[in-house]
Formats: sequence, structure tokens, C-alpha cells
Amino acid sequence: MYICLNDQLLDQYGASTDEHERYIDIFSWILPTSVFCVPFFDYTLRLIGVKDQLHLTTCIGMLYGALVLVPYLDAQILTFVLFVFYRAYAYSAIAVFLAQTFGEV
Repeated sequence: MYICLNDQLLDQYGASTDEHERYIDIFSWILPTSVFCVPFFDYTLRLIGVKDQLHLTTCIGMLYGALVLVPYLDAQILTFVLFVFYRAYAYSAIAVFLAQTFGEV
């Protein structure tokens, strides 16, 4: 949903046409970097376990959600980064949870 509403959000925060394009470009370049989140996910999973990993994922999501509400354009770059972390952590945490709960396929 955030990916689809990103344009409207930037417009609402008063981004000019040039800023709008620049922020969309930054988001487009940051989004595929979620592959770099794997070492962080692996480290925290080994350190705190699956249950607490799901709690950590929820906290990252809450922080990302709070930053979306900040009507300051430069804060949106941090929001982009947190969205990438949240997305990578959410998919990975759910996959690990399902594998541990129901067995590997």
C-alpha cells in the first residue's frame, strides 16, 4: 500500500515537481536494497529467536509508520530505509516462523 501511496504522500507534504521526482528516484533505488538486510535478519534471529524477531519486526513497522506521519520531506528518506527493513524483516520472519511451526517443505 505504501508503494502505491508514496506519490500522493509526497504531494501532500508539499514536494515540488523536481523534489517529487528526486524522492521517487531515491525510493526506487533504495527499495531493491532489501537483500542487504539478510545479514541483519540472520544475526538478530540467532541472537533473540523467532518470537522476539516477530516483536522486533512489529517495532520496526511501528517506527516506519510513525515516520510516515512526519510532514518533513527529508524525514521521508529515513522512512524509505525503514520501509525496506520492515518489508524484508516481515517476509523473512513469517517464512522462518512458518518453517519452524509447520516444518520445512
